[in-house]
Amino acid sequence: MWIKRDPSRSGIAHPVPSVTQARNLIRLDQDLTLAEIVLAEDVISIAVGKNGNRLFNDDSSGNSH
Repeated sequence: MWIKRDPSRSGIAHPVPSVTQARNLIRLDQDLTLAEIVLAEDVISIAVGKNGNRLFNDDSSGNSH
């Protein structure tokens, strides 16, 4: 499922969260099992959008975009 957004907002720049930031947010959810956390972390590390760009920055790359 693709996330749909208002096309008028598509030109607005926004920071891309890092893999570490995304993982930290997942770990805050007390209702998730360890298996769900592991699955989410695996998906976060390889997730890409429709355009092929990564959805989360690779923390080791040093890039902020």
